[in-house]
Amino acid sequence: MAVQGTTAYRSAFKEKIEDDEKLLPYKRKLSMPTKLFVDFACPYSDRLADLEFFYALDWDKAYKRINVGISNIFNLLYTRDINTELNDIVVCCCACTWMLTVVLAIVAIVLLHISHKQAYSHYDVIVTFMLVYGTLLLDILSVFILALFTGWLADDVAQQSLIGFFTRNKRHTWLISVAECLQCKGLLDEYWCMTPCAMSKSITYLAFEYVRDGWTKYIHDAESYRRFNDNLGQWALERAECGELLGWSLEKPFDEIVLIWHVATDFCYHMSSIHNPSGRAISNYMMHLLFANPEMLMPGSRRNLFTTAYSELEEILQSEENLPLDDEKKLTITIIDKVKSKEDCFIHDAWRLAKGLMGLDDKDKMWYLIRDVWVEMLCFSAGRCRGYLHAKSLGSGVEHLSYVWLLLAHSGMETFSERLQRRRQLCLPMKEPQNIEDGDAGPSDSRELKPSNLKEEDIHAPPSISQGAESRGEKQNHAAPSAPQGEGSTVAELNEIKVVPQ
Repeated sequence: MAVQGTTAYRSAFKEKIEDDEKLLPYKRKLSMPTKLFVDFACPYSDRLADLEFFYALDWDKAYKRINVGISNIFNLLYTRDINTELNDIVVCCCACTWMLTVVLAIVAIVLLHISHKQAYSHYDVIVTFMLVYGTLLLDILSVFILALFTGWLADDVAQQSLIGFFTRNKRHTWLISVAECLQCKGLLDEYWCMTPCAMSKSITYLAFEYVRDGWTKYIHDAESYRRFNDNLGQWALERAECGELLGWSLEKPFDEIVLIWHVATDFCYHMSSIHNPSGRAISNYMMHLLFANPEMLMPGSRRNLFTTAYSELEEILQSEENLPLDDEKKLTITIIDKVKSKEDCFIHDAWRLAKGLMGLDDKDKMWYLIRDVWVEMLCFSAGRCRGYLHAKSLGSGVEHLSYVWLLLAHSGMETFSERLQRRRQLCLPMKEPQNIEDGDAGPSDSRELKPSNLKEEDIHAPPSISQGAESRGEKQNHAAPSAPQGEGSTVAELNEIKVVPQ
């Protein structure tokens, strides 16, 4: 019986070792994701294997893998530390070395106390004791410093608010004037911002749950997988049954969506007694990216949108003399009262959005919707940021977007390089180009070709009629809403042009 138990234990232990050896490459890949930071598009087989390993982890282990990966990449790029993994031998050697230095320092102190100090100068003895006791003190403090600062990275998330930025500039006009005279206003704005919030882990957990729900409730084929990667709030509105009411706010360029939803979130925050800290924290962080790091928010994001919205606030409040700059809630009420008469501006669109959100029956539902939309926009932005920019940002402090980006990459979502490698099926016209009378038209004769979908009388229409049709087309194009900055937006195919005489 004992022999059988021992044999079963050995076989089980051997299977565990074999499983660990199989999983070791994936652990190393997650701990040192170098390919992601150089925008290397991994094959589908590798992405699937990483997904299978990462999906089996619980939240604490998954967050630890992300944290270790960022820390190791920082050590690789910005330090001389070439050891990416600390094994037991290295830790044992470090501990033995520390114990040896402490013991030697204590021995030196004891020998100095029992030695004949009278034969030496009094000042020499004092200096010697200071050096030896100082060495012992440094060795002891080193343990506490390592225990305090080694391990997890900071849990801070940068914050920026348009209304808060406005109140700060108006309260400290003399300081802003001095900074403008010294031509360092931009540097002051970059480093003098809101206090960061310690919510990095909780916000990353929201993204973790969003991706898990996507794999279980949304993604069922390749097309739904691509739609999920292109979500920037549509799924949240669909689940809350608010697509018809608030869907217009997502039919804009992405940087404008971020600006409008940020101001609307601040309006809801100051006008409601029930708050959701995570939703507003993500809102302020996305505004921080638009203001200080727009290239990470999305390629082509316009930083001047923040300046434009700030100018709109100044124009709205220019007639007010005694602004409540010390109370953002009262200032928000003043802005809302003034912006109702303004149209065709970002602040008015934000008020329309906030009015629709606050019109929901349940305030908890409103804040859950705001939080879910911001989580989708955060993941949308992370999936479109280059790995090079994440590596660059590590030199000045870890952007929280890097956590979400690694989470998406390990969870099988598309990164920037993989999105560029996405295969698309081209829909080319099946009709052959018509030949002109003199023969086949070459490249230089392309301007003489007639469109195959136009009738003969349409081509020879009078100039006045053609100009009228063109003017009507321009009006229609001008009235059409601007398309969002993400993939997935398609242009309607032009099948036939009809010219109707007036």
